[in-house]
Amino acid sequence: KKHKIFLKMMTSVVWKRGSRCAINRVIPLRPGRLNTCAVRNCTTTTPTQAHITQTPETTTRSSATISTLDATTPEATSTSATVTSSTTTSSETSRPVRICIVGAGPAGYYTAAALLQKNKNVQIDILEALPTPFGLVRSGVAPDHQDVKSVQTRFTEISLNPSVRYFGNVHVGRDIAVGELRRLYTIIVFATGAAGNRKLTIPGSGLEGVHYARDFVAWYNCEPGAKRGYDLKGSTAAIIGNGNVAIDIARILARRIEDLDQTDISSETLEILRESNIKDIHVIGRRGPVQASFSTAELRELQRMPNVNVIVADSPSLSESDAGELKERVNLRKYDLVKKIATAQPDPTKKNIILHFLKSPVQFDGDDSKLNSLVVEQNVLVGGPHAQRAIPDEGKEFLRINCDVVFLSIGYKGKKIPGVPFDSRSGIIPNDHGIILDGENPLPGLYTAGWIKRGPSGIIGSNVFDAQETVDTIMSHWDQLVNKEGEEEKTGDIVSLLKKRDVRYVDWNGWLEIKREEEERGEKRGKIAEKFVDIREMVRVSNKDSV
Repeated sequence: KKHKIFLKMMTSVVWKRGSRCAINRVIPLRPGRLNTCAVRNCTTTTPTQAHITQTPETTTRSSATISTLDATTPEATSTSATVTSSTTTSSETSRPVRICIVGAGPAGYYTAAALLQKNKNVQIDILEALPTPFGLVRSGVAPDHQDVKSVQTRFTEISLNPSVRYFGNVHVGRDIAVGELRRLYTIIVFATGAAGNRKLTIPGSGLEGVHYARDFVAWYNCEPGAKRGYDLKGSTAAIIGNGNVAIDIARILARRIEDLDQTDISSETLEILRESNIKDIHVIGRRGPVQASFSTAELRELQRMPNVNVIVADSPSLSESDAGELKERVNLRKYDLVKKIATAQPDPTKKNIILHFLKSPVQFDGDDSKLNSLVVEQNVLVGGPHAQRAIPDEGKEFLRINCDVVFLSIGYKGKKIPGVPFDSRSGIIPNDHGIILDGENPLPGLYTAGWIKRGPSGIIGSNVFDAQETVDTIMSHWDQLVNKEGEEEKTGDIVSLLKKRDVRYVDWNGWLEIKREEEERGEKRGKIAEKFVDIREMVRVSNKDSV
């Protein structure tokens, strides 16, 4: 009952964004289908319908043919087995089924919650490369959005479940191999997110002053290993990209210090922002205002900042196909707000956030390896509604925008995990509704969820549906995975292996020590918390040696 109530709490955040989706189908193993998102394949339901349509006790599965893997290696053998239609109850197995989730961000925690709902007889170990849990909720959500970070409380409830263990500071592929995990766990779910940057390779992209947005966000959120030392002493910044991350950076650059100094933002960032001379912030998107990825709420928040003018560089224009996209209320509201902003008169005493549409960078210029301007081409949209793409408008001139620093907010990208198939072009793990594919062959026992599964899209709540889809797929294979020959051999424990290798992992109590110390450090500075940026210091504070 406790977990049912909790999962309803977790899904409530999505209710505010639109109608709920109930995933109530059985997922067969179909070779050749890559990365199919749950939200695109679900049915819209009324608010009275339960999100979980299968009871925790019983799961129905359909027929499918899959390749059987050797439990001791990550490679598939040529042997095949057929899953026949049947039902299973959690009471059929006398000891918990061991499940490993790699990644302690939203996708990992929502996967754990859904697994606990589906089958109580499980032991879930969550492995995280950083000492601290919560992924981009901790190191990606802007410090002035503490209400969004409150989802950490819900993830904490999952970690307090006696069937869940947390292992921070454990790098899969370095401290422990995927093949070794397969000898310890029946099911492994990779939910490692998108830790890399999509690259922009145009002339001048290596100039001093050109940075990737993800690195800047990681820095002001105190992520260990983040690039440090940003020069904000110039007067003008430019942000390439039109998503919520781009808007976050614009907002942080323009915020008054008194709006940030009590948050958990890095103290180093606060000092640099205090000395910042940034007056103008250009936000540049390749498509029009209708296609902009930022939300209306994010744009409205900029508009309400008392020390900021929001300016539209050119009068917003519509393509022929925009009319079809404006039939959707969310697009119409956003476009109407852009039009309203375009008519406002700026206050010369305030900072300026200038929105550019239909422009793409083609070159960065500088003196003595230091950025001083960027050149953009003007675009036109071609294609039908919801399929429009930007191409250069040959009839218009290039424009030069003087700037001292640029942030490239053009998307995050997943990183390869040794021993796991990976599509380097798209930056995801190839999968069919969550089960990992090696070519067209499903790999039973190996699954994925979150951004590494579908790409970096959606809000935190989007991972609820994504995780549910993966867990539905797992449950459709449950009998074959749990009752297969050799299951009794999974008797080792990751704790013994990590200790043998002197891996200084951080357990949940260790994380609580880190959290307590960060809050005490913050209290001395009048802040919510003063986060650690040094992993060695985190491990020391976690009292790992006493575990």
